[in-house]
Amino acid sequence: MDKLFPHSEYPEDQEHSKTILTIHVLRSGLAAGSILSILSGTLTTLYKEPSALLSSRHANRLLIHASRGSIAGFLISGVMLTTTMWGKEDIEWQDRAWLLLGSEGQCEFDKWLAAGGVLGGLGAMALGKGRTAASAATAINKKPAIVVKPLEAITGGISLGTASGAAGCIAWRIGVHGSFF
Repeated sequence: MDKLFPHSEYPEDQEHSKTILTIHVLRSGLAAGSILSILSGTLTTLYKEPSALLSSRHANRLLIHASRGSIAGFLISGVMLTTTMWGKEDIEWQDRAWLLLGSEGQCEFDKWLAAGGVLGGLGAMALGKGRTAASAATAINKKPAIVVKPLEAITGGISLGTASGAAGCIAWRIGVHGSFF
């Protein structure tokens, strides 16, 4: 986000503060929803059919959970932002946006999440997850297919990519650099 919006010298001079804070909160909600959806998708697979953990059925279930989890996280974070910042003065928005843009770690984390989301969405599109994969799985396994609609697959890919970006950033900072910022 630091590339899109310049960081001012003083908080009261920060432009586009509401946009900056809104993008940050919605992006954080999407990331939180996607990370929690990986857990819920995996637990659902373990509960319903433990032997399918390494199969395409688990991958399809994971895409569906990730798609729904990221949308839920996105919407919940929007509601939380509205209730938290309702009636606040502009200087409070500016101060929070200024602090976000001034945080080197937050800016790096944003880049990792954005890159992961783009790669995840493109990967889901390139793999062609959708009805054709589900129909092929049904013909082979003779089990009811877990159908992933194309839009759900792309949304799930973006969500899983965002979660991968978060994991990549943490691994990069702790594994390579030895600590956070």
